[in-house]
Amino acid sequence: MDDLNQINREQKYVQIFSWILIVGSILIFLKALLALNGYAGMINMQQLSKNFNPSIQMNFTLYFVLSGIELLLSILIFISAVFVLKYSDLWRRILIYGLILAILYLVIFPILYYNNFMMRDTMMIKGMEKEMLKLAKSSFLIWSYFWSVIVSIFFVFVIKKLSNEKTKELFK
Repeated sequence: MDDLNQINREQKYVQIFSWILIVGSILIFLKALLALNGYAGMINMQQLSKNFNPSIQMNFTLYFVLSGIELLLSILIFISAVFVLKYSDLWRRILIYGLILAILYLVIFPILYYNNFMMRDTMMIKGMEKEMLKLAKSSFLIWSYFWSVIVSIFFVFVIKKLSNEKTKELFK
């Protein structure tokens, strides 16, 4: 009786975590698609309009790469979480590796974004505008790491739960 309760509890954990990851990965996928669309729109506006002449140069390459990585990670986590619901051991391991890659991305992303802030050429910005830009960069870094830590803690908890011996027995 105790073993049956334990198995049911482990199955509930797997189902709950899988559904949370599925919904989260869909939201991240949509966010990455919207970001890519926005960057593409900005580049088109730069190329099509002679009136689009901001005082700062914008380099979108890093943002395309980061959004692409987000897109790929969300697809990987979505597919593997769907197959984890079907108790596939191969996809359980793939999900664990995908979550580890997502944690690495969450740790590296804010620093890359901070060091390559969208407005690279700030030579023309003086005084209060420059201070506001520094404040925006610092604020973004703090909030990015705050959310990265929260999501990473959840991912570590899921990894730990999926790596548990009792949970592994469900996938045999």
